[in-house]
Amino acid sequence: MALTQNNPPRRLSGGKLKMYVKGHRVTWGQALTKGKALYEKIRSELEANHAGQYVYIDVYSGDHEVAPDRKTAERRMFERHPDAVLWGRTIGHEGNDKAANCYD
Repeated sequence: MALTQNNPPRRLSGGKLKMYVKGHRVTWGQALTKGKALYEKIRSELEANHAGQYVYIDVYSGDHEVAPDRKTAERRMFERHPDAVLWGRTIGHEGNDKAANCYD
C-alpha cells in the first residue's frame, strides 16, 4: 500500500506512528535511523562539497538529492521516487533530521 496524502500512516496504540510504503511497514524511528545511517556513508563527500545545502535520502533506494533548500530537494526526490520515505537534513548541521512522507 503506497503512502499518499489520502493514505497516511496510522497511529497505533501507544502513540507509535507506522508508515505504509512500498508494501513495507516502517516506524518513524526506523526511517530516521536508516536515513542517518545512509547519510553517514556519504557524509564526508556531502560536507566537503555541499555544506549548508539540504539533502534528502530515500531510505529504501539510498538515492539522494542535494539542493539549496528543503522544498527543492524534496520535490526532486518525489519526482524520481513518488512512494519514497525520505530522510533529510541541512548538510553539516547536527540535530535537524527530518522525515518526509511521514505525518504527525
